Parts: sequence; structure tokens; C-alpha cells
Amino acid sequence: MTEKHSPPKSRWFSPWLGKQTAQVAENEVIQMQVVTTEIAAEEGVTVCYCFNVDEESIKSAIKKHKLCSVEAVGLCLEAGTHCGSCHSRIQALLD
Repeated sequence: MTEKHSPPKSRWFSPWLGKQTAQVAENEVIQMQVVTTEIAAEEGVTVCYCFNVDEESIKSAIKKHKLCSVEAVGLCLEAGTHCGSCHSRIQALLD
């Protein structure tokens, strides 16, 4: 199983940048995750960057536990339970 991490929240940025700037920074982090997730999905590497879950881990869990939804994958691996940018890739692996 892959190592699990949570991305920084805007409250983490707030003391240094101010609340509005912190929200912009958090949004930019999420946008970078979306782009890198799309690239990684094409290469077959990491699917969920929020929790560092790779394609093979998801495929293995789907087969082993007979998972049939993005939500079930999330319960099993946490993939897709934070920003949601990987939902379409997880769904593609389920189809």
C-alpha cells in the first residue's frame, strides 16, 4: 500500500500570506495537482497525488476487493477523497 499524505490547507499559509492570498495559493496547488494527475494517468504512474496512490495499487484493490465505485476505492485506499481531481481516472480503471 502507498504512503498517505494530506496537502497543505490554506490555514497553513495564512500566518505568512494573509487569508485571501493563502486561498489563492491553495487553489494553485490544487490546479497543479490536476495537471500532474492528468499527465501521470497517461503514463500509468500516480493517480491520486493527494494521497500518493498509484495506478497499480488501485487496480490491485479493485481486483482483490471487487470494488465497483470511486467511493469504494476511496474507502479502501483514500484515493479520490480529497480534491477529487482523480475521480475520472479512478472511474476509468473501474470501467
